[in-house]
Amino acid sequence: MILKSIAVGDLQANCYILGDEQSKEGILIDPGDEPTRIESELKATGISLKAIILTHGHFDHTGAVNAFDIPVYLHKDDERFLRISLLGEDVIGNIDQLQFLNDGQKLNFGTLTLHIIHTPGHSPGGICLQVENILFSGDTLFAQGVGRTDLPGGSYQQLCSSLKHKLFILDEHTIVYPGHGPQTTIGEEKTGNFYL
Repeated sequence: MILKSIAVGDLQANCYILGDEQSKEGILIDPGDEPTRIESELKATGISLKAIILTHGHFDHTGAVNAFDIPVYLHKDDERFLRISLLGEDVIGNIDQLQFLNDGQKLNFGTLTLHIIHTPGHSPGGICLQVENILFSGDTLFAQGVGRTDLPGGSYQQLCSSLKHKLFILDEHTIVYPGHGPQTTIGEEKTGNFYL
């Protein structure tokens, strides 16, 4: 597996390049800003991008979507946030290639399989992506934190339910790559996350 993390934009959102070592097929998770920098990192990995997957539709995770002419995936419940964040664009580009993800769905590229986990709370259509022992948690779960729930569509009760019933049932050794900040593990957050 090829995995590269890039903190982009003013809010330092984590953008991830995830690729299959054998086929060199890959995806881009949450390209929030700095498309030129992301493209440079992509060239260094040699990955051929097949899709963009958005953990949710907030601008700091979607700002560079139009720089890549490939299909974009997100949960239907966050479509309006994506469209609002791209409203200032002259051309909405690959938003026409938008495809929607559902809880429990699987996506394959190369030899890797992504499992989609719908985790509403930070936003109605928030998702996490699990591949092998890795979880990309977007803004649902951070190292020693959780996503804010005071934005439109947010719900603290939903967030707590998502964490308890969707994420904290995963193996404690699962490595968590969040939407902002450093990586952590499910076990560390179950036992030491102050917000929970």
